[in-house]
Amino acid sequence: MQVKLSSMITVRAIAAAVTTLVASGAANAQSDVTLYGLIDIAAVWVDKADAKGNDSKKISKGAMGGSRWGVRAVEDLGDGLKAIVVLESGFNPDDGGMAQNGRLFGRQAFVGLQSAWGGLTVGRQYSPVYNVNKLNEPFGAYNLNEPLFLSDNYTGTPGAGNGSTRWDNSVQYAGKFGGFNLVAIAAAGEGVAGTASVGRKEGLSAGYAGSSYSVNAGWQQTRNGSGLLNHKVWTIGGHWTVIAPLKLNLSYTDHTSDTTSQTNRILAVGGTYAITPALDVVAGYYFDQQKNLDGDKSVFALLANYKLSKRTSVYITGDRGDRSGKYATNVFEQHPWPVGYDSRTTVSVGARHSF
Repeated sequence: MQVKLSSMITVRAIAAAVTTLVASGAANAQSDVTLYGLIDIAAVWVDKADAKGNDSKKISKGAMGGSRWGVRAVEDLGDGLKAIVVLESGFNPDDGGMAQNGRLFGRQAFVGLQSAWGGLTVGRQYSPVYNVNKLNEPFGAYNLNEPLFLSDNYTGTPGAGNGSTRWDNSVQYAGKFGGFNLVAIAAAGEGVAGTASVGRKEGLSAGYAGSSYSVNAGWQQTRNGSGLLNHKVWTIGGHWTVIAPLKLNLSYTDHTSDTTSQTNRILAVGGTYAITPALDVVAGYYFDQQKNLDGDKSVFALLANYKLSKRTSVYITGDRGDRSGKYATNVFEQHPWPVGYDSRTTVSVGARHSF
C-alpha cells in the first residue's frame, strides 16, 4: 500500500512539473493561430465562347477573388523576433474541387522569421510584379475575365495558369521601414543536376505609401525549361485618394522575352468610387500594345459591389475586350479567343463571404 501511495505521489509530482513547464513555455513564446477563408461564386455569361460564336452560361469562380481557406500562425520568440507560417488552399466553389492544379496548399505555403529588420520566408510565394500590380492596377487581385490577362500572360510561365503568379522553392526578404517597403526574392528551379539556370527566377520590388497615395515598382525575370529568359518584366504605378470616396489608379507594365521578338507594353488606368458606405463602383481601362507581332488589345471593365455586412457582399461585373492586328498571335496569351473573333464580353453576377 505504501508503494502504491508513493507511486501516486510521484506521478502527480511529475504531472505538476510538466504542467508548470508547459505553462512557462506558453508564457515565454506566445502563439496566435488564425483560420481564415473566402468563398466567391458567380453566374457567368460569356459571348463568342466557341468557334461558332455561341455564348456560354455557367456557375463558376467569382469575379472578386479566388475562393480559399488558410491557416496563419505567428509565434513570439522574444526580443522582437517572431516565427510566421502561412498555409493557404484554393478551391473551386462551384464543385468543391481543389484549384491550382489540385495542390493542397496551391495559393501559398511558406515559413519564416520576422523582426524589426524585416522578414525572411521560404516556400511558395507570390511574385513581386504580381504583388505590385495588385496595388497599382484598378482591379488589383480581382478575377474579372478580361483584365486577368495582365497577370496571367506576363508574370509567369506560359501554360501555368493560376500557378504562374506564384513561385515554388522561393526565398524572400521583405522589409518595411516607415512608409517604405522593399522585397527581394529568388526561386530555385530545382531541375536536373548541372542545370542550375533551368526554371530559376529573381525579382525585386519597392514602394512608398503616404497618407493618401502610394508609388510602387517591381521587376522580375524567369527562365523556362531550356534556361532561357522567357519573361522579363517590370512595372511601375500607384494610387491616389483624391477625396475620401474616390481613389485613382495608374499602372504601366513592360514585358519582353528571349524566346520571341514580341514585346508588350500595358497601360492600366481607373479607380474606385464609394457612392455610399455600402456601395462601391470600380472602373478600369487596359491597353496592351504589342510590337514585332504588331497588334493591340483594349479592355474596359466595370464592377458594382454592395456590402450586406463587413464580410458579405453581392456584386455585378461586366468587361469587354477588343483586339486588332496580329494580337491573336500573342505567344503568351492565357485567355485565347475563338478564331475569327476580335471581341468578347463577359457579365458576372455573384456573391462573396469572408471569414
